[in-house]
Amino acid sequence: MWAMVAKETGSSDVLTLVNIEIPIPGEGQVLVKVEACGVCRHDILVRQGVFRQNVSYPVILGHEISGKIVSTGKKLKKFKTGDRVVCLPWSNLCCVCKYCQTGRNASCPDAILIGDTGLNGGYAEYVIIDEYNLVSLPDQVPYDEASFISCAIGTVFNAVIDIGKVTPRDTVLVTGANGGLGIHAIQLALLSGARVIAHITSADAMDELLNFGVDKVVFTDRGEDFSPIIDELTKGNGVDVAIDCVGTPTFRPVLKSMAQYGRWVFCGQVTGDFVKFSPAQIFLKGINLLSTYGSTKDHLESSVRLVRDGKIKPVIAKRFSLEDAKAAHDALEDGGNAGRIVLTISGENL
Repeated sequence: MWAMVAKETGSSDVLTLVNIEIPIPGEGQVLVKVEACGVCRHDILVRQGVFRQNVSYPVILGHEISGKIVSTGKKLKKFKTGDRVVCLPWSNLCCVCKYCQTGRNASCPDAILIGDTGLNGGYAEYVIIDEYNLVSLPDQVPYDEASFISCAIGTVFNAVIDIGKVTPRDTVLVTGANGGLGIHAIQLALLSGARVIAHITSADAMDELLNFGVDKVVFTDRGEDFSPIIDELTKGNGVDVAIDCVGTPTFRPVLKSMAQYGRWVFCGQVTGDFVKFSPAQIFLKGINLLSTYGSTKDHLESSVRLVRDGKIKPVIAKRFSLEDAKAAHDALEDGGNAGRIVLTISGENL
């Protein structure tokens, strides 16, 4: 099979198209013919060597996968050859630890993120997936839109609904609002009835965000303090909830934009940089610092239903073929994209 392999850390030039053997599924596993794979910021950080936890090279990147089961191992409980599927990005879950038992599989001590270790990732024609991590994909949802539901939609479903507990009474700030996480966080916050303020650093996405029903789009240069604008828009009250898809670069303006007892949910970090702050800046306003690490199977199933029913629209910024993965990485790093960049591996049903 053809696969895009990163043999070492570096620029997008380290991505190399190679021909390797098709893997064979083991017990409780399936072989999925990859139809589409989302390009996540995490892929960039792994390729650059910024993110190193449990990463080993050479590696086939990509954990946002949709496709069709073409063969199976033994002892499957539900899925069969021919099924259309999307998946959680984890493998090797123990299913018995306290995290697995409470649905927080991403924290399982045995968990391995697909696309972080070895030659089993979504930037390939085929990938091995544990059956436990599969969710059925309805026929009416195209593969390209489905590929990133778990990561780009499920993660912010967790952030907006479960962690942020957004209500119609809330004013919500979404940073990185044009990105793969942000543009779907906006839709979920609006679905919850909240007033939404979107912050972007690329004017190209402004019209699209306004079309979703965002109350205000705040456009500034990267690194610019946008808190005075938020202060004006909220009449000095600040925002009740921040869904922070950016992290370090927007930390200080978001901090100054939070309302008393605001809920600040971190779900993205686009650099490897750290920030300095005084804890007093947090507790004197009663700010709740919260975070979400990926999505659970419940989040993925709920997100698939929302997409199927037309309540959430997966937004694709650009499509690239597998052999153009380098260009896809360059496009993501250049910024200015509204939605998720997707690799279309097969082209079926796109």
